[in-house]
Amino acid sequence: MDEIANNLPPAKKAQLHEVADGLLKIYRTLARMRYIEDSWIQEAPYANLDTQLLPMWKSYDNIDAEIIYLWSILPYLTYNASRALLPHFQRFLDFRKKKDVQNRLSGKSPIPPHMTHLFTMAQYVGDIFYDSKQHKIAIYGLRLDGDFSGYDLGGTANNEDNQEEIEKADKEEKEEGDSESGTNTNRYAERMKNALPADKVLQEMHNWLLDTNVTPGGSPYSTINWPEDVIKPLYVKHGWPGLDFDGNAFLVDLVRTRAIERIKYFATLPLHKIKDQKSRVKALDPTGTRLEELKKTISEAKTVDEEWLARWELFSTERQKNIEEMALARMEEEFRIECPDGKCVKEEELPIMELKTVASMRSANMKVLEEIKKMLERAPNRWSELEGMIRVAEQEIEIHNKAFEASKSDFDRLYPGLPLVDPSFEERDEGLEERMMTFQKSWRAAEDKKQELRDWAARVPDEAVSAKQKVQESIDELERAFEEKVRITVESWKKKKQQN
Repeated sequence: MDEIANNLPPAKKAQLHEVADGLLKIYRTLARMRYIEDSWIQEAPYANLDTQLLPMWKSYDNIDAEIIYLWSILPYLTYNASRALLPHFQRFLDFRKKKDVQNRLSGKSPIPPHMTHLFTMAQYVGDIFYDSKQHKIAIYGLRLDGDFSGYDLGGTANNEDNQEEIEKADKEEKEEGDSESGTNTNRYAERMKNALPADKVLQEMHNWLLDTNVTPGGSPYSTINWPEDVIKPLYVKHGWPGLDFDGNAFLVDLVRTRAIERIKYFATLPLHKIKDQKSRVKALDPTGTRLEELKKTISEAKTVDEEWLARWELFSTERQKNIEEMALARMEEEFRIECPDGKCVKEEELPIMELKTVASMRSANMKVLEEIKKMLERAPNRWSELEGMIRVAEQEIEIHNKAFEASKSDFDRLYPGLPLVDPSFEERDEGLEERMMTFQKSWRAAEDKKQELRDWAARVPDEAVSAKQKVQESIDELERAFEEKVRITVESWKKKKQQN
């Protein structure tokens, strides 16, 4: 590496260090935001640079010396398993890994020798490129509402015309391939047309984080959900972006806030279910004339088969309408009893419900850790892949332990001396006897439905062949549905037994 470094002009080396320093600044800010951990950030020099990394990079004939030098000084993350990814960023890159180098240099559209990616971005969003010749960065295909200081990098943000051109170009790349290196150069040159100086881009990305214009979470690759409307006020509450920002208190508060949000969601669930049930009832007779129309069809039938087909349709519709209306009445009665004055959760119930919900969330994280460790036991060679996931899961449990203690402290303060009925709050597994009772109820209900259909079918004349067939099809469908329910339930019980 000394040979490459000595052959680079001092001004060029300074530019490359500017990129590395800018990226390191972003990583350190992400660590302050508790998006990643400080201990995950690794800085140059790397011990295996001359023995492993440099030989690997030199084995490719399409990487300029400037890019090799940049890769050697870039900061990298030990684990690519952050708590929650930024909305548009799929993952961070680590050019110490052969697969990241190959992914950038191979394929139908390999990047030119004097350019490199800095991040990969989510599918159909784009990429972030650095051009060492121009010392500029472009964010190609970015779809953000932010103005990036009045400049849409790559000329693509919030620009439908340009976005159509991007998608068209990407489609052509897949269809045509890139047999000539000049094609790639021209294509990437076009993408870099509206690039900005590297220091400006990296500083602006850093400002996004400081101003919380971009917050962790919101990506399909997120490990947990950090809702933007929850995160932003919590960052402010705990002092962001000031130096006194308390990251640990932020994470604990985030867990408790998510617990309250979950409680509120389940508190409104009965109303949503009632609304959905009303829609189902309405869908059976949208105009309110369906039953009269069927009665008219019966009176106007020209054959016995037509008459009994219409009678079957009327019977089925009335029967299903009665079932759905009774279900709606039960839901409304339960809501009236359990949610007086329309409130399913009283203010005084929130502390104990928060405590239970945090405990449930902690339990879920413990199960995640157990599953990852089981994966590792089955495949010890996956340690490098799973280590980061284990560390994240362990830290999440630690955070949830602190959140539980904070919730319990508030509970004890509000209700001194009130004992907790179930301190562990673990979900109680349904016993075999209860399972059998539930199963028997389902079986009896299915049998009652089938008998009702058989009784109706007994009234159908033999010459009404189509009507008899319709009834039999409904009975067969009931049997298949119950058999499937039995299969799924048995598999679930077996799985639980194996886990225990």
